[in-house]
Amino acid sequence: MIEQVIPLMGLLVGIVSLVKLNPLSVDSFLRKEAKRGLEDNFKTDDNWHSEGRVYTEGLTLIEKDDGKLFFIKQAKLADTGILH
Repeated sequence: MIEQVIPLMGLLVGIVSLVKLNPLSVDSFLRKEAKRGLEDNFKTDDNWHSEGRVYTEGLTLIEKDDGKLFFIKQAKLADTGILH
């Protein structure tokens, strides 16, 4: 009997760990933040909302392909792990 329970428990642990480590189950908020960072350089506009997260805000100087420079407002997700 115990010989059948141990492999079953191992199988259950494996299935649970696969579900927990599935990259498709990443928080949709973090996906949206990554997209905002890669495509828009963390740009914020008037309708942007932090959704209760801690952010650092600032300005950055961007150079376009034609050589013109301009400033944009940025907000980047802060690491709150160092606060705990």
